[in-house]
Amino acid sequence: MNIAFSVPLPFRKVKSLVVSNNLVLVSDSDQMVAITAEGQMLWHLRFEHPIGKMVVAPSGDIVGICDGGKQLTVRSPNTGELKLSIPVNSFVYAIPAVTKSHLIYHGWDNQLNVFYQTGELCWSAPTDKKAIWIQPVVVEDWVFTSTQGVMAYAVDDGSKRGSWDELSPSEEILTMRRADAKRIVVGYGINQLFMLNKEHCTVCPWILPSGYRIFMDSLTVFESPDSELTLIATAGVDGKKAVVSVTESGEMLWEYPISKTPVAISVGTAGQVYIAQSPTLDEWDKYKDFCEFSCFLLELSATGEELWKWEAPAPITSLLAVADDAIYVVCDGNLMSLGRS
Repeated sequence: MNIAFSVPLPFRKVKSLVVSNNLVLVSDSDQMVAITAEGQMLWHLRFEHPIGKMVVAPSGDIVGICDGGKQLTVRSPNTGELKLSIPVNSFVYAIPAVTKSHLIYHGWDNQLNVFYQTGELCWSAPTDKKAIWIQPVVVEDWVFTSTQGVMAYAVDDGSKRGSWDELSPSEEILTMRRADAKRIVVGYGINQLFMLNKEHCTVCPWILPSGYRIFMDSLTVFESPDSELTLIATAGVDGKKAVVSVTESGEMLWEYPISKTPVAISVGTAGQVYIAQSPTLDEWDKYKDFCEFSCFLLELSATGEELWKWEAPAPITSLLAVADDAIYVVCDGNLMSLGRS
């Protein structure tokens, strides 16, 4: 593992890190930068009010929430130029969802709002009267929304496609994400993880290993070559922590012991797993002169074998952006590109 480049950023804390069209886009609460795959700063924007996390549209445009949650914006990845700004009638904190034709977001007015890419409102639908913090999930031509229950609407016209009473817990849903072309996963509480099948409108529990507590807010799901879903997540077991891999049939494929909850977990296209572990910036600033901290990024094979481990020079303060030939990560205000060769 070699460092292709290290670029100082104008901020230490990171809210978003995404890759689009050979550009690395990084933001904090009020700044956004674009850096080329060669490590050159392309543009830098400052905002008067807080901005939300970014998401990249199929076109490559940058979609996000600006002006303290009052504007839905679309920007050019090459220049940062504002291409579209949509005032919203309530604060927005959840990440928007995007398709080739639509921009979708949850507002604090208890509405799911769907706009055309041109900025006109397509339709709105009520949610279940609670502020939503998780991103809407799009599977084919349906969009799923949830706070305590799960509902689905047709993206094009807002017609209701389903409501799943089985997934209406007293606890707030912590994760909802696309699993494959037909299914989403929904998780809440302690080990309450379910698969919802759009095609058959069915719900079934994900069988989880006995004795393990899965952390619902940090899991990821990917589809293996044989079309079976595999869960990668942090879990607590016997007073310790591990990253675990569990099939949808409940088979534990492997577990990798860790000392603390990872900063980030990401899965590559071949099923390899990347784990970043680090102290927080506050811990680092207060105790680095007195304590030895472990800051590292490692790769596991699809079978859980450690392939390499990179010792980071400072705290890792971002999620991971995994591209075809590089892995991008921020270490205490520096964007680092790690080459795979």
